[in-house]
Amino acid sequence: MKTIIHSSITMAACVIALSGRLSADLVNGGFEAGLSGWFSSGHMSVESAPPYLPTEGTKLLAFNSANSSPNGFLSTEIVFTQGHRYRLEFDAGNLSYNSQHQRLRVQVGVNPSPTSPFGIDDIIDIPGPGGGATAWVPASYEFDVGVGGQASIIFTDISQATNAVDLLLDHVRLNDITPLTAPLVNGGFESGLAGWTVLGNVTSQSGSPYAPTEGTKLAAFNTANSAPNGSLSQELAVPSGQLYRINFDVGNLAYNSLHQRLRVQVSYRIFGIFYPLVDDTIDITGAGGGATTWLAKGYDFTSPNGLVIVTFTDVSPATNSLDLVLDRVRLTPVVKLDISASSPGGAIAASIPITPEDIDAHSGGVTPFQRRYFQGAVVTLSAPAASGGLVFQQWKKSGVNFSNTPEIAVTMTGDAALEAVYGPGSGLTLSPYEGFEITGAAGTGPFTPSSKEYVISNTGGVASLWFIANESKPGAPAADWVTCSPSSGYLLPGESVTVTFNVNLQALNLPPGTYVTFFMLHTDFGDIPIPLFNLTAAAGVLPVNGGFESGLAGWIAGGNVAARTGAPYSPTEGTTLAAFNAANSTPNGTIEQSLATVIGKRYRLQFDVGNLAYNSAHQRMQVAVTYGLSYHFSGTLVSDIIDIPGPGGGATAWVSASYDFTAPWVFVNLKFTDVSQATNGLDLVLDNVRLIQLPDPVEITVLGFENGLAGWDASGNVAVFSAAPYSPTEGSKLAGFNAANSAPNGSISLHFPVSPSQTYKIEFDAGNLAYNSQQQRIQVRVQDDFSGPPVYLVSDIVSIPAPPAAGGTTWVTPSYQFTPPHGSVIITFTDVSLTTNSLDLLLDNIRITRLAP
Repeated sequence: MKTIIHSSITMAACVIALSGRLSADLVNGGFEAGLSGWFSSGHMSVESAPPYLPTEGTKLLAFNSANSSPNGFLSTEIVFTQGHRYRLEFDAGNLSYNSQHQRLRVQVGVNPSPTSPFGIDDIIDIPGPGGGATAWVPASYEFDVGVGGQASIIFTDISQATNAVDLLLDHVRLNDITPLTAPLVNGGFESGLAGWTVLGNVTSQSGSPYAPTEGTKLAAFNTANSAPNGSLSQELAVPSGQLYRINFDVGNLAYNSLHQRLRVQVSYRIFGIFYPLVDDTIDITGAGGGATTWLAKGYDFTSPNGLVIVTFTDVSPATNSLDLVLDRVRLTPVVKLDISASSPGGAIAASIPITPEDIDAHSGGVTPFQRRYFQGAVVTLSAPAASGGLVFQQWKKSGVNFSNTPEIAVTMTGDAALEAVYGPGSGLTLSPYEGFEITGAAGTGPFTPSSKEYVISNTGGVASLWFIANESKPGAPAADWVTCSPSSGYLLPGESVTVTFNVNLQALNLPPGTYVTFFMLHTDFGDIPIPLFNLTAAAGVLPVNGGFESGLAGWIAGGNVAARTGAPYSPTEGTTLAAFNAANSTPNGTIEQSLATVIGKRYRLQFDVGNLAYNSAHQRMQVAVTYGLSYHFSGTLVSDIIDIPGPGGGATAWVSASYDFTAPWVFVNLKFTDVSQATNGLDLVLDNVRLIQLPDPVEITVLGFENGLAGWDASGNVAVFSAAPYSPTEGSKLAGFNAANSAPNGSISLHFPVSPSQTYKIEFDAGNLAYNSQQQRIQVRVQDDFSGPPVYLVSDIVSIPAPPAAGGTTWVTPSYQFTPPHGSVIITFTDVSLTTNSLDLLLDNIRITRLAP
C-alpha cells in the first residue's frame, strides 16, 4: 500500500509580500451537500447509511458501488495564490467483504514540470480489510504555488477490482498554510469585527452607500448620527527590533463638507504600561453628495518589546450626515537593502537601477544608498558593465560572492547588503550582456531561436587576444548542442567582431528536460563570463512504454495482441514492438492508454505501423484519440484507418503516421484497434508511439490610436492627432503629449489580459516632433495587475533626441520582455519630458507579442 503523508513540491518563482493566512475556496469537501461544487462522471454516489461510515459528518463519496465499473472521475477548480503554501488532506477508504485492493489517483494541477503536467500526481493503494469493514488512509500533501491562478484538484478511481468492494472518499480539505508575515487579523473586516476589540459606536458595513477599498466590507464609525466614540484595537505579538509598517485606508462618507478625524496609535507594553510608537490624528474633509473621500496612510515603527497594540479611535468633531470609515488595515515587516560598489582602491560611485520602487517610491541610485521593502519582495538590480574606467566583476551579498552576472534578483527575506565589485579589465566588452534562452520539442524540434549574436568590442587602448570556451563544469566535455563561430581572435583598440552561437542537430537527441551551459570569454587581461545558456526540450506527453520495451505494461490490452522481439520482427525503435493477430490468430486486438494533457495546448501523435507479411494481403490499423467526461462533454479528436499492403517474403512495410489535435480536457484516451480482414501469413505491427506537445503559436496584439483613446485611462495633456505635422508610424492616428506648449504631464494606461508565466515582448514607436534641439522623454511601465504593493515587470525612461531638421520627427523603437505572474498587467506611458516649447512627445504602433515557450 502506498500512502503519501507529506509530499513537498516546490517551484522557484517570484515571491510576493503576504498579508495574512487564507483558506483556499474548496467547498463541500465532506459531501454533505451531495456533489455540489464538484464535477463528476462515471460510477460514484454519495452515501450516508450503513455499511458506509464517514470520517466526518454524515455522508461520504463511494466509487464503483454495487459492483459497478471503477471509472469514477471527480474534480473541482481552485484559485491558488502565487507564493503561498497549501496543504491538501483527505481520507481514502476501502469498504470490502474480501481482501482485494482499491486504488485512488489524486492529481493537483499546480507547478507542472516538463515531465509531469501535474504538481501532485500520486496513487493511494488500500488493501481490503474484509468482513464489511472499512480501512481508512488519511492522506496529506503540501506544495508551494509558483504560479497563481485557477487549477484543478482531481480524484480518479483506478481500482482493478469492484466485486464486494468499494472505494471511498471523505473529509477533503485544502488549507493555505503560508506563514504570516504580520499577525494582524481581519484587516479588511470581511469577517465583520472578529479579531478586534470593539468599544463605542463602530460596526461592520457593506453595500451602498459604503464603498470598501478592498473586499465587500469595511468598518464604520458613528453611523446613523451616533456619537463619535468608537474604538478598534488589536494586541499583537511582533519580534522586538523588527521594523514594521502599518498601512490602512481611512475615509469620510459625507453628505456635507464637515470633517471626520481618526486617531491611530501603536504602542508597546511593559508590565501593563503602554508606551507610544505611533500617535497621529488624520483629518478628512467631507466631499458631500454621499461620496467617500479616502486617504491611504502608512506609519513605520520598531518595538523594543514583543507586544504591541494597534488602536483606531474616532475623534471626529461632527457626526450628522457623515460617517468615518476604515478599511484594508495591513501590518507588514519592512527590511532594508544596502547597496554599495567597490574597487581595489575603495568605494566607488556607480549608478544602479532597481525595480520595483521601494515602499518610499524610490528606485535606483548612485552608490552607496539604501532602500526599504516589504518582507518577501523580489528586487532586481542591474550593475553597469563598467564604472569609473573599471569593469564589473561580481556581486557580493553580506561579503560573500553572490553572482557574476550584473543583473540579479534578490528575495527580501531580511535585511541585506549588496556590493557590486569592479576591477581592471582588458577593455573588451560583450554586447548584449544577456543569456541565450532556447525552447523546442524533444526529439523533433524546432528549437527557437536557433542562433544568437554577440559583439565583442575592444574599447581599451591595448590589443588583446580572445577566445571563448565552454566551462559548464571543470573537466566536463563542452555541451554539444551549441557551437560558437568564430571562437577566437585578436582585436586592436577600436575593433569589434560578431560571434554567433548556433543550436545544432545534437539538440534533437536530448531527452525532455532543461539543459544549462556556461561560456567564458577569455582575454589577455581578464575573463568575462557570458550569461547562462538555457535549452528547454519540452516533454512530449509521452505514452507510458510507447516503444513496448516493457512489454504491454502501461497499456490496457484486449484480444490478440502481444509484445514481440527477435526475428522476424524488426522494430523501428528499441528491440520490442507490439504484434497483432500473430500466429494467424483472429484480428481483434486492442491497446489503449489515457494520457494527461493541458487544456487548449496543441499536440502531435506519431507512431510507426507496419505489415510483416509473407504475401501481399493487407493489414489495417484503426487509431482513435477521444475524450469523455459525460454525455454532454465527449468527442473524437483523431479517427483514421491505416491500410498497409503486404510486401511479401517475410519483410515488413512500415508507415510513419502523424496527427495533430488540440486538447479539450486534462486527459485524452489513445486507442489502437486491429481491423484487418486477413491474418494468414502476416502480422500487424506497431512501434514508437509518442505524443509531443507543440509550441504555442506566437500571438501579436497591435495597439494604435485609430479609435482615439478608447480603452485607455488618460490624464493630463495627451490627445490623438492625425493631420500634419503629425506622421503616424501605423494607421492614420497617433497619441501626442504636451501639444501646443502645454505642461508635460500626460499619462495613459491600459489593463491588458495575459497568460500567467508566458513571456511577452512589448515594442512601441516613441517620437519627438521638434522645432528645436531639445529632447523628449517617455516613461514606460508594465505593472503586475494584482492587489498589494506595485510590482513592475518593466520600468524605464526613453529619451528621444531632436530630429535633424526643424519640424521633423525622430522615432525610436524600444523593446522589452516580461513574464507576468498573474492574468493581467497594467501598461502605462507617462510624459516625463523636461521641456515643452516648440516640441511634442509622440507615441504610436504599440505591439505586444506573446512569445512561443
